[in-house]
Amino acid sequence: MQARSSRSTPSKRSWLLAVLVLLLVLATVQFIERLARERDLEQERLGLITELAALGARIEGVINAHLLLVHGLTAVISAHPDIDQAEFSRIAHGLVDERHALRNIAGAPDLVVSMVYPLHGNESVIGLDYLRHPVQGPAALKALDSGQSVLAGPLPLIQGGMGFLLRDPVFVASGTPDAPMRPWGLVTAVIEMDRLYRQTGLLEVMPRLRLALQAIDGTEAGGAVFFGDPAILAQEPVSIAIEIPGGVWRLSAVPRSGWHNAIHSHAPIQLLGLLVALAVATMTYLLVHANEILEARVAARTAELATINKELETFTYSVSHDLKAPLRGIDGYSRLLLEDHQDRLDAEGQLFLNNVRQGVAQMGQLIEDLLDYSRMERRELHGVRVDLEPMVERLIRELQDDIQASGARLEVDLGGLSVHADPDGLLLVLRNLLDNALKFHRPGEPPVIGLRAQATETTVRLDIQDQGIGFDMRFHDRIFEIFQRLQRAEDFPGTGVGLAMVRKAMQRMGGRIHAESRPGHGTTFHLELPR
Repeated sequence: MQARSSRSTPSKRSWLLAVLVLLLVLATVQFIERLARERDLEQERLGLITELAALGARIEGVINAHLLLVHGLTAVISAHPDIDQAEFSRIAHGLVDERHALRNIAGAPDLVVSMVYPLHGNESVIGLDYLRHPVQGPAALKALDSGQSVLAGPLPLIQGGMGFLLRDPVFVASGTPDAPMRPWGLVTAVIEMDRLYRQTGLLEVMPRLRLALQAIDGTEAGGAVFFGDPAILAQEPVSIAIEIPGGVWRLSAVPRSGWHNAIHSHAPIQLLGLLVALAVATMTYLLVHANEILEARVAARTAELATINKELETFTYSVSHDLKAPLRGIDGYSRLLLEDHQDRLDAEGQLFLNNVRQGVAQMGQLIEDLLDYSRMERRELHGVRVDLEPMVERLIRELQDDIQASGARLEVDLGGLSVHADPDGLLLVLRNLLDNALKFHRPGEPPVIGLRAQATETTVRLDIQDQGIGFDMRFHDRIFEIFQRLQRAEDFPGTGVGLAMVRKAMQRMGGRIHAESRPGHGTTFHLELPR
């Protein structure tokens, strides 16, 4: 009942292994999904960097276009340093219009504003001394000292509002030809902030992106974000640098919906991973459960075999003691009759008693062979390194009487080889094969028996060859079956167990045996054993 329950009831090991496999597959799916998310995030960031690069190039282009307009005015002033308000207004009139983001332009000879266009609405700028202004003074001196244009801002304007200031230094010729040019002053253009944002395209991308624009070098903004949302700087934004006159801006951006929402959904991967995990876990459970059932069956069969072996041992004991005892009695009484009452028996009676004793001896030998076969089936084998030459020499000494009686000649060439085998099992094999070679020889011809060995990479082949009566190869498999004989017992005595025992021993030692023969031309048995 217990064995049947173990076969049908799943064990904890089945469930634990199935759950473990499920978790491992799910973990693998999560890892793959994470790699996919990272890949999508990287692609999203690369795409955003590409878009920002185009936006940055547009911003630089718009600012440089306005810088070129101011450069044109500074070139006129450099050629005519005594320019007045009327001439200044006439030239600047073409620069300040709806096409450009310039709000007004001021000229400041000796860093004091004396000209401005348009004058209306900007009267408060006239007379501004940059050297005395705490905010615009340092930037004005920087532009004049460096001789380079400087874009500052956004800054509060004197006339009100916020804007960017594009300062362009003006230099004029000195009185003498070889003297360096002397500073005239500054031309400052006010760039309208909102119009600049619109012309550069910053406002166009706002529905899709969250931006942060900050000056990181050379401006009064001091690194603070002057356009967009400073909070995105903590959200791993992508950033590019924008070169502006006299400094650098940094433009940062993240998707307005956030990085995670911008990544493609991996629901198909998750669903497929879950299905695969469930399928693999189910297969693991079924395989483990089937293995447990198989193990239970093997254990049951092992117990049954142990019982059978125990019964076989009991039977063997009965055969060796109970069956042989009557045979010994029959043989003993037959011998006593022949010895003590021979004068009362005629020739026929004596023949009958001798036949009885001969049958008893054959029956006893058959019982011994059956016991040996049973022991070979059950005995524990010990695979060790066995040198062939010492074993064959020992066997020849044991069979010396039979060899001399038959006049046999042995030709032995084993090459000093050794095999991996059970010593007793190998000795049994060689003894039986040599017995057969001595027994099954052609009448009137002394046996010639050869024992030769040769090695391959993994095995040693031992050939035992005789010049005996041979057999028909149609009966090759039959000679290795128990109780199977090809000759009559009257011609060649035996029990038909020897070759069956040889094959069993070779199989249990991990070897093979086969024969080659022709009737009347002898037989060669080929043994293959591991090295």
